[in-house]
Amino acid sequence: MNLNILYIFPFDFYGLANNSFLTVFNRISNYLHSKNLIKKCNINEQYLDLRYENLPEYYPKNILRYRKKLEKKLADVYSIFPYKIIAISCYSSFSYLNSVEVASMIKSKIKPEGIIIVGGPHATIRPIDFELKSIPEYIKQFYKLKRTPFDFLIKEEGEIPFYKIIRNYIQKNPMATKKTFKQLHILEPELIEDLNILPLIDLGLYKRYKEVLNREDSNLNIEFSRGCPFQCKYCPNSAKYINCYKIVRVKSVKNCIRELQRIRDIDWLDIKHLFINDMIFLPKNSKKQEFFVEIMHINKEQGDFPFRIEVEERIDLCSKESLFKYKNAQIIPQFGLESASQTLLARIGKVLGKNNALIHKGVNNYLQKAEELIIEAHKLDFPINFFYVIGLPGTDQQTIKESQNFFLEKRYNGNSLIETYKVNLRFAIYHNYFGTYLYDNAEQLFGTKMIYKEWWKIFSKNQIYFSQLVEPSKTLSFLKLLEKYLIFLKQVYLKQMEINNNFYSIYKYMFFKDWMDKLRAIYEKRVEECN
Repeated sequence: MNLNILYIFPFDFYGLANNSFLTVFNRISNYLHSKNLIKKCNINEQYLDLRYENLPEYYPKNILRYRKKLEKKLADVYSIFPYKIIAISCYSSFSYLNSVEVASMIKSKIKPEGIIIVGGPHATIRPIDFELKSIPEYIKQFYKLKRTPFDFLIKEEGEIPFYKIIRNYIQKNPMATKKTFKQLHILEPELIEDLNILPLIDLGLYKRYKEVLNREDSNLNIEFSRGCPFQCKYCPNSAKYINCYKIVRVKSVKNCIRELQRIRDIDWLDIKHLFINDMIFLPKNSKKQEFFVEIMHINKEQGDFPFRIEVEERIDLCSKESLFKYKNAQIIPQFGLESASQTLLARIGKVLGKNNALIHKGVNNYLQKAEELIIEAHKLDFPINFFYVIGLPGTDQQTIKESQNFFLEKRYNGNSLIETYKVNLRFAIYHNYFGTYLYDNAEQLFGTKMIYKEWWKIFSKNQIYFSQLVEPSKTLSFLKLLEKYLIFLKQVYLKQMEINNNFYSIYKYMFFKDWMDKLRAIYEKRVEECN
Protein backbone atom coordinates (compact mmCIF):
# COMPACT_ATOMS: atom_id res chain seq x y z
CA MET A 1 0.00 0.00 0.00
CA ASN A 2 1.24 3.48 -0.92
CA LEU A 3 0.16 6.64 0.85
CA ASN A 4 1.19 10.10 -0.33
CA ILE A 5 0.84 12.95 2.15
CA LEU A 6 1.10 16.58 1.10
CA TYR A 7 1.84 19.19 3.77
CA ILE A 8 0.91 22.77 2.83
CA PHE A 9 1.94 26.05 4.39
CA PRO A 10 -0.37 28.72 2.91
CA PHE A 11 0.06 32.36 2.01
CA ASP A 12 -0.40 34.75 4.92
CA PHE A 13 -1.06 38.47 4.92
CA TYR A 14 1.60 39.15 7.54
CA GLY A 15 4.37 39.66 5.01
CA LEU A 16 7.00 40.51 7.62
CA ALA A 17 6.94 36.90 8.84
CA ASN A 18 7.31 35.38 5.41
CA ASN A 19 10.88 34.16 5.87
CA SER A 20 10.23 32.17 9.03
CA PHE A 21 10.26 28.41 8.65
CA LEU A 22 8.31 26.64 11.38
CA THR A 23 9.04 22.99 12.10
CA VAL A 24 5.46 21.92 12.88
CA PHE A 25 5.18 19.57 9.90
CA ASN A 26 8.67 18.18 10.52
CA ARG A 27 7.70 17.22 14.06
CA ILE A 28 4.47 15.60 12.85
CA SER A 29 6.30 13.71 10.09
CA ASN A 30 9.13 12.61 12.39
CA TYR A 31 6.67 11.32 14.99
CA LEU A 32 4.66 9.51 12.33
CA HIS A 33 7.72 7.63 11.10
CA SER A 34 8.79 6.76 14.63
CA LYS A 35 5.62 4.65 15.00
CA ASN A 36 6.77 2.11 12.40
CA LEU A 37 3.74 2.46 10.17
CA ILE A 38 6.13 2.16 7.26
CA LYS A 39 6.17 -1.60 7.85
CA LYS A 40 2.51 -1.71 6.83
CA CYS A 41 2.50 1.06 4.28
CA ASN A 42 4.88 2.93 1.99
CA ILE A 43 4.41 6.50 3.24
CA ASN A 44 5.71 9.30 1.02
CA GLU A 45 5.60 12.98 1.95
CA GLN A 46 6.09 16.36 0.31
CA TYR A 47 6.04 19.87 1.71
CA LEU A 48 4.58 22.72 -0.33
CA ASP A 49 5.17 26.26 0.90
CA LEU A 50 2.90 28.54 -1.11
CA ARG A 51 4.91 31.60 -0.07
CA TYR A 52 7.76 30.46 -2.32
CA GLU A 53 6.03 28.95 -5.35
CA ASN A 54 5.96 32.10 -7.52
CA LEU A 55 2.23 32.56 -7.16
CA PRO A 56 0.63 36.00 -7.51
CA GLU A 57 -0.06 37.65 -4.17
CA TYR A 58 -3.38 36.60 -2.71
CA TYR A 59 -5.29 39.88 -2.96
CA PRO A 60 -8.65 40.77 -4.54
CA LYS A 61 -7.13 42.39 -7.62
CA ASN A 62 -5.11 39.21 -8.29
CA ILE A 63 -7.77 36.66 -7.43
CA LEU A 64 -8.42 35.30 -10.93
CA ARG A 65 -4.71 35.05 -11.73
CA TYR A 66 -4.03 33.58 -8.33
CA ARG A 67 -6.65 30.85 -8.67
CA LYS A 68 -5.44 29.93 -12.13
CA LYS A 69 -1.83 29.65 -10.99
CA LEU A 70 -2.77 27.85 -7.77
CA GLU A 71 -4.81 25.26 -9.65
CA LYS A 72 -1.92 24.63 -12.02
CA LYS A 73 0.56 24.32 -9.16
CA LEU A 74 -1.59 21.86 -7.21
CA ALA A 75 -2.35 19.87 -10.37
CA ASP A 76 1.33 19.74 -11.37
CA VAL A 77 2.29 18.46 -7.93
CA TYR A 78 -0.51 15.89 -8.08
CA SER A 79 0.61 14.65 -11.51
CA ILE A 80 3.98 13.54 -10.14
CA PHE A 81 2.94 13.01 -6.53
CA PRO A 82 -0.71 11.84 -6.35
CA TYR A 83 -1.50 12.89 -2.80
CA LYS A 84 -4.33 11.27 -0.87
CA ILE A 85 -4.03 13.15 2.41
CA ILE A 86 -3.49 16.90 2.59
CA ALA A 87 -2.49 18.66 5.82
CA ILE A 88 -2.77 22.46 5.96
CA SER A 89 -1.23 24.58 8.72
CA CYS A 90 -3.44 27.52 9.64
CA TYR A 91 -0.77 28.64 12.06
CA SER A 92 -1.74 32.29 11.97
CA SER A 93 -5.06 34.09 11.61
CA PHE A 94 -3.36 35.90 8.72
CA SER A 95 -3.35 32.61 6.77
CA TYR A 96 -7.01 31.73 7.46
CA LEU A 97 -8.48 32.88 4.14
CA ASN A 98 -5.79 31.23 2.06
CA SER A 99 -6.11 27.99 4.04
CA VAL A 100 -9.80 27.87 3.08
CA GLU A 101 -9.03 28.85 -0.52
CA VAL A 102 -6.44 26.10 -0.95
CA ALA A 103 -8.62 23.44 0.65
CA SER A 104 -11.57 24.45 -1.54
CA MET A 105 -9.42 24.34 -4.68
CA ILE A 106 -8.19 20.82 -3.91
CA LYS A 107 -11.66 19.49 -3.06
CA SER A 108 -13.35 21.15 -6.04
CA LYS A 109 -10.74 20.92 -8.79
CA ILE A 110 -7.91 18.51 -7.97
CA LYS A 111 -8.72 15.67 -5.56
CA PRO A 112 -12.40 15.63 -4.45
CA GLU A 113 -11.93 12.36 -2.58
CA GLY A 114 -8.78 13.55 -0.82
CA ILE A 115 -8.75 13.84 2.96
CA ILE A 116 -7.97 17.38 4.09
CA ILE A 117 -6.77 18.07 7.62
CA VAL A 118 -6.30 21.51 9.13
CA GLY A 119 -4.55 22.44 12.35
CA GLY A 120 -2.67 25.24 14.04
CA PRO A 121 -3.48 27.96 16.61
CA HIS A 122 -6.23 29.60 14.54
CA ALA A 123 -7.90 26.25 13.91
CA THR A 124 -7.66 25.48 17.62
CA ILE A 125 -9.10 28.80 18.76
CA ARG A 126 -11.72 29.25 16.01
CA PRO A 127 -12.81 25.79 14.75
CA ILE A 128 -16.14 27.33 13.73
CA ASP A 129 -14.32 29.27 10.99
CA PHE A 130 -13.73 26.01 9.10
CA GLU A 131 -17.37 24.95 8.99
CA LEU A 132 -19.37 25.68 5.85
CA LYS A 133 -21.58 28.33 7.45
CA SER A 134 -18.53 30.44 8.39
CA ILE A 135 -16.56 30.21 5.15
CA PRO A 136 -16.52 33.59 3.35
CA GLU A 137 -19.02 33.99 0.51
CA TYR A 138 -16.44 34.85 -2.16
CA ILE A 139 -14.94 31.37 -1.65
CA LYS A 140 -18.22 29.49 -1.24
CA GLN A 141 -19.72 30.99 -4.38
CA PHE A 142 -16.69 30.46 -6.62
CA TYR A 143 -16.24 26.81 -5.68
CA LYS A 144 -19.99 26.17 -5.27
CA LEU A 145 -19.34 24.56 -1.90
CA LYS A 146 -22.08 22.34 -0.51
CA ARG A 147 -20.02 21.27 2.48
CA THR A 148 -16.82 22.33 4.16
CA PRO A 149 -13.69 21.28 2.25
CA PHE A 150 -12.08 20.19 5.53
CA ASP A 151 -12.50 16.66 6.83
CA PHE A 152 -10.58 16.82 10.10
CA LEU A 153 -9.53 19.62 12.40
CA ILE A 154 -6.71 18.99 14.86
CA LYS A 155 -6.75 21.13 17.99
CA GLU A 156 -3.59 22.06 19.87
CA GLU A 157 -0.60 19.72 19.31
CA GLY A 158 -0.61 17.69 16.12
CA GLU A 159 1.67 14.69 16.49
CA ILE A 160 -0.65 12.13 18.13
CA PRO A 161 -3.96 13.05 16.41
CA PHE A 162 -2.29 13.10 12.98
CA TYR A 163 -0.64 9.75 13.60
CA LYS A 164 -4.00 8.26 14.57
CA ILE A 165 -5.65 9.56 11.37
CA ILE A 166 -2.92 7.93 9.28
CA ARG A 167 -3.03 4.71 11.30
CA ASN A 168 -6.82 4.49 10.89
CA TYR A 169 -6.52 5.16 7.17
CA ILE A 170 -3.95 2.38 6.73
CA GLN A 171 -6.10 0.00 8.77
CA LYS A 172 -9.13 1.00 6.65
CA ASN A 173 -10.93 2.31 9.68
CA PRO A 174 -14.01 4.30 8.55
CA MET A 175 -13.01 7.01 11.03
CA ALA A 176 -10.23 7.92 8.62
CA THR A 177 -12.32 8.26 5.47
CA LYS A 178 -15.05 10.44 7.00
CA LYS A 179 -17.76 8.60 5.07
CA THR A 180 -19.72 8.50 8.30
CA PHE A 181 -19.36 12.25 8.94
CA LYS A 182 -21.57 14.93 7.48
CA GLN A 183 -19.72 17.84 9.07
CA LEU A 184 -16.17 18.80 9.96
CA HIS A 185 -14.80 16.26 12.43
CA ILE A 186 -13.01 18.09 15.25
CA LEU A 187 -10.56 15.86 17.09
CA GLU A 188 -9.99 16.02 20.82
CA PRO A 189 -6.59 17.48 21.82
CA GLU A 190 -3.86 14.97 22.69
CA LEU A 191 -0.64 16.21 24.26
CA ILE A 192 2.92 14.98 24.11
CA GLU A 193 3.52 14.66 27.85
CA ASP A 194 7.25 13.90 27.55
CA LEU A 195 9.00 15.82 24.76
CA ASN A 196 11.90 13.37 24.90
CA ILE A 197 9.80 10.73 23.13
CA LEU A 198 9.85 12.93 20.03
CA PRO A 199 12.52 11.94 17.51
CA LEU A 200 15.37 14.35 16.89
CA ILE A 201 14.38 16.83 14.20
CA ASP A 202 14.71 15.71 10.59
CA LEU A 203 14.43 18.63 8.13
CA GLY A 204 14.21 16.55 4.96
CA LEU A 205 10.81 18.05 4.11
CA TYR A 206 12.46 21.47 3.69
CA LYS A 207 15.13 20.49 1.17
CA ARG A 208 12.90 21.74 -1.67
CA TYR A 209 13.29 25.26 -0.21
CA LYS A 210 16.96 25.15 0.75
CA GLU A 211 17.84 28.26 -1.28
CA VAL A 212 15.23 30.33 0.55
CA LEU A 213 15.99 28.78 3.93
CA ASN A 214 19.71 29.52 3.57
CA ARG A 215 19.19 33.19 2.76
CA GLU A 216 20.50 35.84 5.12
CA ASP A 217 17.00 37.14 5.90
CA SER A 218 15.45 33.74 6.68
CA ASN A 219 15.23 31.93 9.99
CA LEU A 220 14.51 28.41 11.15
CA ASN A 221 12.30 27.96 14.23
CA ILE A 222 12.68 24.99 16.57
CA GLU A 223 11.55 24.30 20.14
CA PHE A 224 13.16 22.94 23.28
CA SER A 225 10.07 23.24 25.48
CA ARG A 226 6.32 23.72 25.30
CA GLY A 227 4.03 25.67 27.57
CA CYS A 228 4.38 28.72 29.81
CA PRO A 229 3.71 29.21 33.56
CA PHE A 230 2.57 32.83 33.04
CA GLN A 231 -0.80 34.16 31.89
CA CYS A 232 -0.16 37.54 30.23
CA LYS A 233 -3.57 38.81 29.17
CA TYR A 234 -2.56 39.58 25.57
CA CYS A 235 -1.42 35.97 25.08
CA PRO A 236 -3.58 32.91 24.27
CA ASN A 237 -2.31 31.38 27.50
CA SER A 238 -4.59 33.81 29.35
CA ALA A 239 -7.74 32.23 27.91
CA LYS A 240 -9.24 28.76 27.71
CA TYR A 241 -8.73 27.97 24.03
CA ILE A 242 -5.26 26.39 23.90
CA ASN A 243 -4.84 24.40 27.10
CA CYS A 244 -1.55 22.79 26.07
CA TYR A 245 0.10 26.21 26.45
CA LYS A 246 -0.58 25.99 30.18
CA ILE A 247 1.35 22.74 30.63
CA VAL A 248 5.12 23.25 30.80
CA ARG A 249 7.23 20.44 29.36
CA VAL A 250 10.98 20.63 28.71
CA LYS A 251 13.32 18.38 26.73
CA SER A 252 16.47 17.02 28.26
CA VAL A 253 19.47 19.26 27.71
CA LYS A 254 21.16 16.33 26.00
CA ASN A 255 18.43 16.23 23.34
CA CYS A 256 18.48 20.03 22.94
CA ILE A 257 22.20 19.93 22.16
CA ARG A 258 21.75 16.95 19.83
CA GLU A 259 19.18 18.86 17.80
CA LEU A 260 21.50 21.84 17.40
CA GLN A 261 24.27 19.51 16.27
CA ARG A 262 21.97 17.71 13.85
CA ILE A 263 20.91 21.00 12.25
CA ARG A 264 24.54 22.11 12.05
CA ASP A 265 25.59 18.87 10.34
CA ILE A 266 22.95 18.73 7.56
CA ASP A 267 25.05 18.95 4.38
CA TRP A 268 22.54 20.96 2.31
CA LEU A 269 21.63 23.37 5.12
CA ASP A 270 23.53 26.61 5.68
CA ILE A 271 21.14 28.69 7.79
CA LYS A 272 22.24 32.05 9.17
CA HIS A 273 19.63 32.40 11.91
CA LEU A 274 18.05 29.89 14.28
CA PHE A 275 15.21 30.95 16.54
CA ILE A 276 14.33 28.74 19.51
CA ASN A 277 10.68 29.67 19.83
CA ASP A 278 9.94 28.36 23.31
CA MET A 279 7.35 30.64 24.91
CA ILE A 280 10.11 31.10 27.49
CA PHE A 281 13.51 29.63 26.70
CA LEU A 282 13.96 26.54 28.90
CA PRO A 283 11.63 27.89 31.62
CA LYS A 284 13.14 25.64 34.30
CA ASN A 285 16.23 27.47 35.55
CA SER A 286 18.11 24.28 36.41
CA LYS A 287 17.75 23.13 32.80
CA LYS A 288 18.85 26.52 31.50
CA GLN A 289 22.00 26.52 33.63
CA GLU A 290 22.77 22.96 32.56
CA PHE A 291 22.30 24.02 28.94
CA PHE A 292 24.82 26.87 29.34
CA VAL A 293 27.42 24.43 30.67
CA GLU A 294 26.86 21.96 27.84
CA ILE A 295 26.80 24.44 24.98
CA MET A 296 29.96 26.16 26.22
CA HIS A 297 31.64 22.75 26.28
CA ILE A 298 30.48 22.04 22.72
CA ASN A 299 31.65 25.46 21.53
CA LYS A 300 35.07 24.88 23.10
CA GLU A 301 35.46 21.35 21.71
CA GLN A 302 33.83 21.76 18.29
CA GLY A 303 33.74 25.49 17.62
CA ASP A 304 30.82 27.89 17.74
CA PHE A 305 27.62 27.00 15.90
CA PRO A 306 27.67 28.59 12.42
CA PHE A 307 24.32 30.33 12.83
CA ARG A 308 23.03 33.10 15.07
CA ILE A 309 20.78 31.75 17.83
CA GLU A 310 17.99 33.85 19.38
CA VAL A 311 15.61 32.90 22.18
CA GLU A 312 12.59 34.34 24.00
CA GLU A 313 13.39 35.17 27.62
CA ARG A 314 11.53 36.69 30.59
CA ILE A 315 12.94 39.79 32.26
CA ASP A 316 12.07 38.51 35.72
CA LEU A 317 13.64 35.10 35.08
CA CYS A 318 16.98 36.33 33.76
CA SER A 319 19.80 37.27 36.11
CA LYS A 320 22.87 39.33 35.27
CA GLU A 321 24.86 36.10 35.58
CA SER A 322 22.64 34.42 32.98
CA LEU A 323 23.07 37.43 30.70
CA PHE A 324 26.83 36.93 30.91
CA LYS A 325 26.36 33.24 30.07
CA TYR A 326 24.13 34.09 27.10
CA LYS A 327 26.91 36.26 25.73
CA ASN A 328 29.58 33.61 26.21
CA ALA A 329 27.33 31.06 24.52
CA GLN A 330 26.68 33.57 21.69
CA ILE A 331 22.92 33.30 22.12
CA ILE A 332 20.88 36.50 21.91
CA PRO A 333 17.88 36.71 24.26
CA GLN A 334 14.94 38.91 23.38
CA PHE A 335 12.64 40.07 26.13
CA GLY A 336 8.95 40.89 26.06
CA LEU A 337 9.07 44.20 27.89
CA GLU A 338 5.74 45.24 26.24
CA SER A 339 5.58 48.53 28.21
CA ALA A 340 7.47 50.41 30.88
CA SER A 341 4.30 51.63 32.59
CA GLN A 342 3.67 50.13 36.01
CA THR A 343 -0.07 50.66 35.57
CA LEU A 344 -0.29 49.05 32.14
CA LEU A 345 1.94 46.09 33.06
CA ALA A 346 -0.44 45.36 35.94
CA ARG A 347 -3.47 45.69 33.64
CA ILE A 348 -2.11 43.22 31.08
CA GLY A 349 -1.11 40.67 33.72
CA LYS A 350 2.59 40.72 32.96
CA VAL A 351 3.37 39.84 36.57
CA LEU A 352 1.54 37.26 38.65
CA GLY A 353 0.22 38.06 42.13
CA LYS A 354 -2.57 37.08 44.52
CA ASN A 355 -3.70 40.67 45.08
CA ASN A 356 -3.15 44.18 43.72
CA ALA A 357 -0.50 45.02 46.28
CA LEU A 358 1.63 42.01 45.32
CA ILE A 359 1.07 42.63 41.60
CA HIS A 360 2.22 46.25 41.83
CA LYS A 361 5.22 45.24 43.92
CA GLY A 362 6.05 42.64 41.30
CA VAL A 363 5.67 45.19 38.50
CA ASN A 364 8.07 47.61 40.19
CA ASN A 365 10.59 44.79 40.65
CA TYR A 366 10.06 43.83 37.01
CA LEU A 367 10.94 47.32 35.74
CA GLN A 368 13.90 47.56 38.11
CA LYS A 369 15.14 44.25 36.72
CA ALA A 370 14.64 45.49 33.15
CA GLU A 371 16.77 48.53 33.91
CA GLU A 372 19.48 46.37 35.45
CA LEU A 373 19.57 44.14 32.36
CA ILE A 374 19.77 47.17 30.05
CA ILE A 375 22.74 48.56 32.00
CA GLU A 376 24.47 45.18 32.24
CA ALA A 377 24.01 44.47 28.52
CA HIS A 378 25.50 47.89 27.75
CA LYS A 379 28.52 47.14 29.90
CA LEU A 380 28.95 43.75 28.21
CA ASP A 381 28.42 45.33 24.77
CA PHE A 382 25.80 42.62 24.23
CA PRO A 383 22.85 43.48 21.91
CA ILE A 384 19.82 42.07 23.72
CA ASN A 385 16.40 43.11 22.39
CA PHE A 386 13.21 44.27 24.09
CA PHE A 387 9.77 44.05 22.48
CA TYR A 388 7.69 47.16 23.08
CA VAL A 389 4.02 47.00 22.08
CA ILE A 390 2.22 50.20 21.12
CA GLY A 391 -1.53 50.38 21.74
CA LEU A 392 -2.18 47.53 24.14
CA PRO A 393 -5.76 47.60 25.49
CA GLY A 394 -5.76 49.62 28.69
CA THR A 395 -3.29 52.19 27.33
CA ASP A 396 -4.23 55.76 28.26
CA GLN A 397 -2.50 59.11 28.78
CA GLN A 398 -1.21 58.06 32.19
CA THR A 399 0.34 54.78 31.04
CA ILE A 400 2.01 56.46 28.06
CA LYS A 401 3.54 59.06 30.36
CA GLU A 402 4.73 56.42 32.83
CA SER A 403 6.29 54.31 30.11
CA GLN A 404 8.02 57.19 28.38
CA ASN A 405 9.33 58.59 31.68
CA PHE A 406 11.10 55.28 32.26
CA PHE A 407 13.24 56.01 29.21
CA LEU A 408 13.28 59.83 29.19
CA GLU A 409 13.63 60.98 32.83
CA LYS A 410 16.99 62.61 33.56
CA ARG A 411 18.10 60.32 36.37
CA TYR A 412 21.62 59.43 35.23
CA ASN A 413 23.76 62.47 36.03
CA GLY A 414 21.44 64.72 34.09
CA ASN A 415 20.85 62.26 31.25
CA SER A 416 18.03 59.82 30.52
CA LEU A 417 18.26 56.05 30.17
CA ILE A 418 18.24 56.21 26.38
CA GLU A 419 20.88 58.95 26.38
CA THR A 420 23.19 56.87 28.57
CA TYR A 421 22.78 53.21 27.61
CA LYS A 422 22.11 51.30 24.41
CA VAL A 423 18.54 50.01 24.51
CA ASN A 424 17.33 47.89 21.58
CA LEU A 425 13.56 48.41 21.46
CA ARG A 426 11.69 46.37 18.86
CA PHE A 427 8.57 48.47 18.47
CA ALA A 428 5.38 46.77 17.30
CA ILE A 429 1.78 47.92 17.13
CA TYR A 430 -0.72 45.75 18.96
CA HIS A 431 -2.56 43.13 16.89
CA ASN A 432 -6.12 42.37 17.90
CA TYR A 433 -5.74 38.58 18.17
CA PHE A 434 -8.77 36.49 19.02
CA GLY A 435 -8.40 33.93 21.80
CA THR A 436 -6.90 36.09 24.53
CA TYR A 437 -8.26 37.53 27.77
CA LEU A 438 -7.96 41.06 26.39
CA TYR A 439 -9.90 40.22 23.24
CA ASP A 440 -12.75 38.88 25.35
CA ASN A 441 -12.73 41.49 28.14
CA ALA A 442 -10.91 44.71 27.16
CA GLU A 443 -14.04 46.50 25.99
CA GLN A 444 -15.74 46.01 29.33
CA LEU A 445 -12.61 46.71 31.40
CA PHE A 446 -11.09 49.70 29.61
CA GLY A 447 -13.59 50.85 27.00
CA THR A 448 -11.36 49.42 24.29
CA LYS A 449 -12.94 49.48 20.83
CA MET A 450 -11.85 46.95 18.24
CA ILE A 451 -12.75 48.46 14.88
CA TYR A 452 -12.67 45.11 13.06
CA LYS A 453 -13.32 42.23 15.45
CA GLU A 454 -13.12 39.52 12.75
CA TRP A 455 -10.43 41.15 10.64
CA TRP A 456 -9.05 37.77 9.49
CA LYS A 457 -12.15 37.32 7.32
CA ILE A 458 -11.58 40.57 5.41
CA PHE A 459 -10.15 39.75 1.98
CA SER A 460 -7.92 42.77 1.46
CA LYS A 461 -4.30 43.60 0.91
CA ASN A 462 -4.63 45.75 4.03
CA GLN A 463 -5.70 42.91 6.32
CA ILE A 464 -2.65 43.32 8.54
CA TYR A 465 -3.59 46.96 9.17
CA PHE A 466 -7.20 46.10 9.99
CA SER A 467 -5.91 43.86 12.79
CA GLN A 468 -4.24 46.88 14.40
CA LEU A 469 -7.11 49.35 14.33
CA VAL A 470 -7.93 49.41 18.04
CA GLU A 471 -9.00 52.30 20.24
CA PRO A 472 -6.97 51.29 23.32
CA SER A 473 -9.19 52.82 26.00
CA LYS A 474 -12.21 55.00 26.59
CA THR A 475 -10.04 58.09 27.10
CA LEU A 476 -7.47 57.59 24.32
CA SER A 477 -8.30 57.54 20.61
CA PHE A 478 -6.34 55.55 18.06
CA LEU A 479 -5.17 58.70 16.28
CA LYS A 480 -3.98 60.29 19.54
CA LEU A 481 -2.08 57.09 20.32
CA LEU A 482 -0.25 57.27 16.98
CA GLU A 483 0.50 60.95 17.45
CA LYS A 484 2.06 60.49 20.88
CA TYR A 485 4.10 57.44 19.91
CA LEU A 486 5.47 58.97 16.75
CA ILE A 487 7.03 61.70 18.93
CA PHE A 488 8.40 59.06 21.33
CA LEU A 489 9.84 56.98 18.48
CA LYS A 490 11.65 59.99 17.11
CA GLN A 491 13.15 60.73 20.52
CA VAL A 492 14.33 57.14 20.98
CA TYR A 493 15.82 56.88 17.49
CA LEU A 494 17.64 60.22 17.69
CA LYS A 495 19.10 59.65 21.17
CA GLN A 496 20.18 56.08 20.43
CA MET A 497 21.77 57.02 17.11
CA GLU A 498 23.68 59.79 18.91
CA ILE A 499 25.33 57.19 21.15
CA ASN A 500 26.09 55.03 18.07
CA ASN A 501 23.62 52.24 18.64
CA ASN A 502 23.63 50.50 15.24
CA PHE A 503 20.33 48.79 16.01
CA TYR A 504 18.61 52.04 14.94
CA SER A 505 18.70 53.76 11.57
CA ILE A 506 16.86 56.40 9.56
CA TYR A 507 15.56 53.60 7.33
CA LYS A 508 13.97 51.77 10.29
CA TYR A 509 12.44 54.96 11.60
CA MET A 510 10.96 55.86 8.21
CA PHE A 511 9.60 52.34 7.82
CA PHE A 512 7.76 52.58 11.12
CA LYS A 513 6.58 56.13 10.42
CA ASP A 514 5.21 55.04 7.03
CA TRP A 515 3.43 52.17 8.76
CA MET A 516 1.78 54.58 11.19
CA ASP A 517 0.84 56.91 8.34
CA LYS A 518 -0.81 53.99 6.55
CA LEU A 519 -2.77 53.08 9.68
CA ARG A 520 -3.87 56.67 10.11
CA ALA A 521 -5.06 56.90 6.49
CA ILE A 522 -7.06 53.65 6.70
CA TYR A 523 -8.60 54.70 10.02
CA GLU A 524 -9.58 58.15 8.74
CA LYS A 525 -11.07 56.68 5.57
CA ARG A 526 -13.23 54.32 7.59
CA VAL A 527 -14.45 57.16 9.83
CA GLU A 528 -15.29 59.21 6.75
CA GLU A 529 -17.23 56.30 5.20
CA CYS A 530 -19.17 55.74 8.43
CA ASN A 531 -20.16 59.39 8.54
